[in-house]
Amino acid sequence: LPSTISPIAAQPMPPMDSPYLFISHSSKDARQTDYLAEGLRAAGHRCWVDVAEIPDGSTWVREIEQGVRGCAALVVVMTERSRASEWVERETVLALELKKPVFVARFDDALLPIHLITRQASDFRKRKAPTLRKLLAALDAALGAPLPPAPRPAPDPIKHAFFKYLEQFENG
Repeated sequence: LPSTISPIAAQPMPPMDSPYLFISHSSKDARQTDYLAEGLRAAGHRCWVDVAEIPDGSTWVREIEQGVRGCAALVVVMTERSRASEWVERETVLALELKKPVFVARFDDALLPIHLITRQASDFRKRKAPTLRKLLAALDAALGAPLPPAPRPAPDPIKHAFFKYLEQFENG
C-alpha cells in the first residue's frame, strides 16, 4: 500500500459475498478515489468502484444501478468534478431513495449538492489519515461492525502496589 495509507493496519481480504461499499466518484478524481478505496480495503472493507467492478461488454447503467442497490453503504468522493457529474448525482440520489447510509468524503472546497447538504462530511482536505480513521469508525458504527475495543491503560505499578500493600491490613 502507498505510504499515505500506512496508519491503517491491513486486514485480510473480505469474502466476495460480504457487504460492500459503493464508491461514487468522477472518473477525473482517480487519485482521491484510489486513496479512499485503498484505505477502506486496508481496513477490511470490500469496495465497488466502477472501473474494477463492471465487466467488459456489460451495460453501465444496469451495472451501476445493481451496484448501488446491492451496497451496504455509499461513499461519495466529493470534489468540484464530482459535483458537476450527473452520474455521481444519480448514484447518490438512488442510494438516498433506497435508504442506504451515505457518507461524503470531501477532497476540495466544492459546495455540497442540495441532496447532501444535511450530511456531516469527512474532510480530507488537510489531514487525510485521521479523517480516514474517523470515517472508518463511522462506517463500522453504521454497518453494525464491531469496533475494536479501546486500549486499556496499563495499571500504574506504584498505585497498584500501594493498594496491594493496604489490603494486607485489617481494615485495608
